[in-house]
Amino acid sequence: MFLYLATYSDIAILVMRVALGALLIAHGWPKLRDWKQTAQNFDMMGFKPGALFGGIAAVLEFFGGIAIVAGFLVQPIAVLLVIEFIVTTLWRISKKHTFVGGWELDLLILGSAVLLLSIGSGMHSVDAFLLPPGF
Repeated sequence: MFLYLATYSDIAILVMRVALGALLIAHGWPKLRDWKQTAQNFDMMGFKPGALFGGIAAVLEFFGGIAIVAGFLVQPIAVLLVIEFIVTTLWRISKKHTFVGGWELDLLILGSAVLLLSIGSGMHSVDAFLLPPGF
């Protein structure tokens, strides 16, 4: 039925990468900009040492988001995002956050990262130019 759309699946992957990358950049930048506050926030959430875990999240989200938009090392970055967002989703659920306004965004990022992990970066990416076919 939608065979015509399958012809443009690499464009759909590009759209997913740009959307996910933009979201990650927007959430990672404030963490990078105010490192001290990020460390305090992660300490208060119970992720100690906050400077370490907050720093990992900030760098992964901001620079990983840029790499995902470009389509550079998408699958290795997706593995790290899957790990991060399994932890954040489960943490939010354990703290009884509601789905809407709570952990729905974490779940969406997790699902998007799993998708990119499984299908890769597509042909409109830096990976497509740098990596051998079938890698």
